[in-house]
Amino acid sequence: MVLFNRTRYGRGMSFQLDNDYNLELILNLPTTQTDISDFHRFIKNFCENFKFETFFHEGVEYKLDQ
Repeated sequence: MVLFNRTRYGRGMSFQLDNDYNLELILNLPTTQTDISDFHRFIKNFCENFKFETFFHEGVEYKLDQ
């Protein structure tokens, strides 16, 4: 599935959910600065809404405020 902002030009982001309910967000290439900002905002809002304190990026665990 692809998510994108209709009011801004860009390629948006994709996501995949596996059988263990692991969610993977993918920033589509080529990308724009707007896509990158929307991507990070989505991660922050998603984590806050579901009360996650950490997330993984490229196999490294980060706290939400990082």
